[in-house]
Amino acid sequence: MPLVSDEPSAELMGYVNLIAAPNRELLHKAQLHCISNGHLLENRPELAIFDDTPDRGRYVAKCSKSHAQNPGEYGPGALCTFVSDALPEEDLSYMRGLDVSPKDLIQCVETIRADVRSHHIEKDIAADVDHKRRIPVRDKYTTVVPNQRIGRSEGSRARRGNNAPRPISSTIVLERMISSSSRPMVTGRRQPTRLITFQIEVRFFFKNDQAPTSIFLPIGSQDDFIRMSDYGAHWKTHDIEFDEIILVLVVDQSTHLPVWEPVRLGDWVSAVRVEPLIARHYGVEPAQEQMLEVYRHAYRGSLTTSV
Repeated sequence: MPLVSDEPSAELMGYVNLIAAPNRELLHKAQLHCISNGHLLENRPELAIFDDTPDRGRYVAKCSKSHAQNPGEYGPGALCTFVSDALPEEDLSYMRGLDVSPKDLIQCVETIRADVRSHHIEKDIAADVDHKRRIPVRDKYTTVVPNQRIGRSEGSRARRGNNAPRPISSTIVLERMISSSSRPMVTGRRQPTRLITFQIEVRFFFKNDQAPTSIFLPIGSQDDFIRMSDYGAHWKTHDIEFDEIILVLVVDQSTHLPVWEPVRLGDWVSAVRVEPLIARHYGVEPAQEQMLEVYRHAYRGSLTTSV
């Protein structure tokens, strides 16, 4: 599948087709279900950023109000149902080969669009300059001087002074602006790059009914996993020791519901991802509205191994 070319349609469509668009029929069904409970869905479906699972890259419809739990719904008391089809295995394999998440793909598409748009602007300007370069320009500064006027021209230079700067053609100015531009022209095909995250966020609930505290842990650009035992200074700042048992929000593999899983801080290992990790102390109960903001960030995978 082409990734970047001089014509953007092929590779952009290739990227977009990896992400299944929301299904109108499923979305309408979710809207009717939400209305039957006396309220409306949130403004638009949200892309579910999952790790490498069959549900990767699907859209979900959400509502912040309380719903009766129905088959296919998940979340702490609120509607949250898939409204796009599962991606074919070949698309999941291709995404896996790119080593990017669905969100990364969408950001990559936006970046490519901007690059291609700038590239076409630069090509148009360069073509215009090249066209003007081939046409004799007869303005008052660049007119070809006939032989019989050489004497008068030399007299003009004498009056002006031999060292006085001669006005420059506007065409030459434009050409110099383009040639001195630091922005490289897009040439040929370009391979996709993995969007690198240089820190990972842990949102930690320390007290009941209070917003979580964001703890940012720096990581290397090539790191695939983060071990909390490497960040003693960061955790001591918040009075958390490695032998303390904390609760981390994860996705239950059987029910696909977010649940709190206990883990010793010093044993906690997590894959590097763009989404925050959610954790809390034992005995701390976040408010319902706070949980509605973070439940979609539930972690998928083991908390104690990097394999």
